[in-house]
Amino acid sequence: MSHASNVFDAITPMQEIAKLAREHGATVVVDGTQAGPLLPNWSPRSVDFYAFSGHKTFYGPFGIAGFWTNGRIRLSPILFGGTGSHSESLDMPNEYPFSMEVGSPNIIAITGLKASCEWLSVTGTERILQHERNLLAQLLEGISRMRRIRCWSVQAGNAVGILSFVVDGYTPQEVGMVFDQQFGMAVRTGLHCAPMAHRVLGTLPTGTVRVGLGWFNSSNEVDELIMAIERLGQ
Repeated sequence: MSHASNVFDAITPMQEIAKLAREHGATVVVDGTQAGPLLPNWSPRSVDFYAFSGHKTFYGPFGIAGFWTNGRIRLSPILFGGTGSHSESLDMPNEYPFSMEVGSPNIIAITGLKASCEWLSVTGTERILQHERNLLAQLLEGISRMRRIRCWSVQAGNAVGILSFVVDGYTPQEVGMVFDQQFGMAVRTGLHCAPMAHRVLGTLPTGTVRVGLGWFNSSNEVDELIMAIERLGQ
């Protein structure tokens, strides 16, 4: 399951689902890319694997990702070679994390992720999440009066800073191009690597426009985005 959707702002009730899965002997694997440090209130014992990406909610560089495991299930390597930590062996090491790390490590990205974790610790993940939710609430209020805009959102108080919407009369790709060329705004358009989510909500084949709100976005930028959407929706 996803801890938080990368298409919509919904947060999955991970603990409840994990408990049900455990009762039936299932393995629990969580995609924490959109949640990660922002939603830390979960029991490590409740999941078998929690995967994350460094460049999203960790505010780190591209090119680094990882997973947390409770160790109940051992993964077998699928890539081999360059076992610098055990150079005397022709096989990958047995212990984590070395069994999963093949070849020369991406030192630049690792250092960047370390720096971002230190920044998160100083800034405070609760502050970051609340800032995202404040901006999301502002955005939702601004577009709620627009008739030609359809958006998908849970209440901002229980969400991450993501909003998907469409503008009647435009494809998401056209909206993204207009935002880029006329307003200097960057949004994501299309299926967001999650076509099944769009199948459920009936937004295939073109998908949605996705706005990602973060710590470095401001209230003024949200006002500018609302004005840009309003001009398209007139």
